[in-house]
Amino acid sequence: MPVILDQSTGVEREVSESEYQALRNEVRGEARDAVYTERQEGAGSTAVWDCVDGSWTAPLPNEYVHRHYLQKVVARCSACTFTSSFDGDVAKHVEQIRRDLVAHEGARLTEPVSQVGLEPVQTCTGCGAGFRMAGYRGQRHLEQIAEMKRNHGRVELLVMKRFALEPSEPMVLHREVLVDGPVSRQVERIELPQETGKRRRRKRGHRRASRTATMG
Repeated sequence: MPVILDQSTGVEREVSESEYQALRNEVRGEARDAVYTERQEGAGSTAVWDCVDGSWTAPLPNEYVHRHYLQKVVARCSACTFTSSFDGDVAKHVEQIRRDLVAHEGARLTEPVSQVGLEPVQTCTGCGAGFRMAGYRGQRHLEQIAEMKRNHGRVELLVMKRFALEPSEPMVLHREVLVDGPVSRQVERIELPQETGKRRRRKRGHRRASRTATMG
């Protein structure tokens, strides 16, 4: 059975032939960046900094860090963490947010409606979605809409390098204003971890992966 490197955990696992072929098809359809097969003796692995999420990745095969990850370019919404491989998707994302905000103008939650044997449900008058009372889910929904409105007052399309070797601001290759409004004070910058002593780039293992499928 094929053995792949799970990029989310950095751990090898066996997959069936059908699952392996499905992963390769995702690469061809650009739903996945790459598939890495069983690691062989080599130069080890290194974690890289995700400039979108503000976190370290799992350790990745060294030979692909520079060849693939540090070359990866994404289009990002400056107001949130939405990213895509295609510039036009950010504009679609912003348009969807605009439609959601229009739909939720003056929205509220209805009085709870009880159902036999079920938990009472509140309905959002903006989108018609139903929310169970537990956990104040309906209220959190409206708060998320309000936060989305605050954060997306001004939006830029950022074409940027996604990964870096160290915690850093992203390398922006191109920017374009999509919504020319006020910059929200609610948007928080990702705080970079404080360095203490040596750099925190993490290396692990003495084996590397061979890439069997790539995007493009």
